[in-house]
Amino acid sequence: MCLTLNNPNYFTPQQYLFSDDVTDFTVETLKKLSAQHVICIGTPTVHEALIYGECRRDMKSLLLDIDVRLV
Repeated sequence: MCLTLNNPNYFTPQQYLFSDDVTDFTVETLKKLSAQHVICIGTPTVHEALIYGECRRDMKSLLLDIDVRLV
């Protein structure tokens, strides 16, 4: 499993990028917990897995992120 933070040398808003293994583990854990609503803070890979994956009908996901490229 690999969890990395973009540009750890800079003090700027960051996103956590998860490997496929970590993303799958997170989604499977949320399923086992019967989560229905999930807030993803700075974790777009998990959010995308939830809204585009097989559990999209069972779980609602909200992504909270600050990305200056979208301003």
